[in-house]
Amino acid sequence: GGARFTAGLSVFTFLRARTWLRLDDAEPLGLQTARLARVEGLEAHARAAEARG
Repeated sequence: GGARFTAGLSVFTFLRARTWLRLDDAEPLGLQTARLARVEGLEAHARAAEARG
């Protein structure tokens, strides 16, 4: 019953927004991420962040 309240399909229905991010110095971010992951009890995430950064 909701079709009468919407405009139907359009090109924008099938598009997906993309976000790009460039980091010049990711090392401090990796260390901070690892610290936060450990506080949250996510040891594997912490090790992955350390390996990347």
